[in-house]
Amino acid sequence: MQPSLLPRRSALSLAAAGLAVGGALLGGAAQAPHASAADHRLLPPASACGGKGDNRALAPRVQEKVMRCLINRTRAKAGRSRLVTHPGLNRAARAKNAAMLRYQQFSHTPTGRSFGAIVRRSYNGRAMGENIAMGTGELGAPRAILDGWLKSSGHRRNLLRRDWEHQGVALRKNARLDGYSGVAVWSSEFGKR
Repeated sequence: MQPSLLPRRSALSLAAAGLAVGGALLGGAAQAPHASAADHRLLPPASACGGKGDNRALAPRVQEKVMRCLINRTRAKAGRSRLVTHPGLNRAARAKNAAMLRYQQFSHTPTGRSFGAIVRRSYNGRAMGENIAMGTGELGAPRAILDGWLKSSGHRRNLLRRDWEHQGVALRKNARLDGYSGVAVWSSEFGKR
């Protein structure tokens, strides 16, 4: 999937996938997010999560923590339960980013295997979902990525699924992917045991 060019010198590209017991697809790819008034209300304010959501200069682990916080704030605004950080899903998110960078393919299936193949190495759940994104410049910051996910029905569905219990998030900063340099590559994994 080629990134959608937004403001000059900045790019944002998104994709969502989900797998339930039996392999039902829960999300689809999204390149052109469409906003609604409800989506905008779900985005936490800039002051949320210590006010760090727009700071892309922070270390990756700090930005990952901020993203997990922002996801939980979004879920709370939508009346959904808080997700517990799961170390296996964090490992799966890091492995997904590494695979995309190794194969230079922004995809849920950069290795040619299902998105769940990478996740199942670290997390044994009955249902799993995944949102991925890459952004350059200010579009790579946690709140900007979350905003993009909320403006896309597949991503929003993954973020707000009622029965998720766990989450994992990973960020690779200053990566080269799909012809772009200095890219922030995000993976967010969701699961239910």
